[in-house]
Amino acid sequence: SQTGQTNTNNAKHVISNRLVVSGTIMFDDDNKMTDASVEWLVSPPIRGLIMPDSVTISVANLNTFVRTTNFVIPPNSNMDAGTSYAFTLRCTLSNGKVSGSALTVRTNAPPFPGEFVVTPTSGTELNTTFTFFASYWQDDDVPLVLEYAFGYMSSEGDVLVTRSRLEDEPSASMLLPAVGADFSGNKVTCVMFIYDALDANASAHFDVQVTVPVGQSGKAKMDSLLSVVERMLGPIEQDGRSEEHT
Repeated sequence: SQTGQTNTNNAKHVISNRLVVSGTIMFDDDNKMTDASVEWLVSPPIRGLIMPDSVTISVANLNTFVRTTNFVIPPNSNMDAGTSYAFTLRCTLSNGKVSGSALTVRTNAPPFPGEFVVTPTSGTELNTTFTFFASYWQDDDVPLVLEYAFGYMSSEGDVLVTRSRLEDEPSASMLLPAVGADFSGNKVTCVMFIYDALDANASAHFDVQVTVPVGQSGKAKMDSLLSVVERMLGPIEQDGRSEEHT
């Protein structure tokens, strides 16, 4: 008879990383004159992944009755977040004996949805202070460590992060420009990103109305813009990180 054993660490798998599942096959003296067909199986199937072909081993030609094989999943594969995958190493001998071993790997998932609100729901450009607040977001990692970033969408649809990631800081206050004054009825879409300890992230949106103050001078608007820039640069300089979202 023979036994199979698959090995990897017990931590959750981050899909953006490579995954290596290692298996060891051990043959005993009773089977040293047989051939063995070795194959990997995975359930549920990983979309777009080409499974390795089965390999035939002539046990009599082995220098040792122990054979190790690896199953490699490339980074950024089509594994689903928050899903348990069963990897099975199966060995079939030419005498009909079959044995195998399975290992379950769970992929990391982003934080679970909570609430994201912005108050007040309306105000004036670069004058009203809007407060962003996230609550009731959860993650299955222990201990629970979440980081929050906040910003808004520009008139071109790009996300501008004005409060970079901070741990356990689920709120922020900022001034907002009237990016929607010309085409969307003064609507400004506020954005929140929330990250777990393994860097998986989720996002949420909240719309507010931001109007242009009547009779605002060019100098007053420039002073307000400089104030916003200073608020944006402060957190970035503090934690030394820059962020990009697409």
